[in-house]
Amino acid sequence: MEERFVDNRYLTDMLSMVLSFDNESIQNLSAELQSEVYQSLQNVKLEFDKLI
Repeated sequence: MEERFVDNRYLTDMLSMVLSFDNESIQNLSAELQSEVYQSLQNVKLEFDKLI
């Protein structure tokens, strides 16, 4: 298995972004902003998936 160096600050930043959202705060956003949040979270998930 190939080992890769991952900057922990990068992972911490992504995790902070994910944890900053909760269902209640997202529900209070406009539909357009909800879509942007969803897309951002999807992008973070894709980045994590690359690391696995």
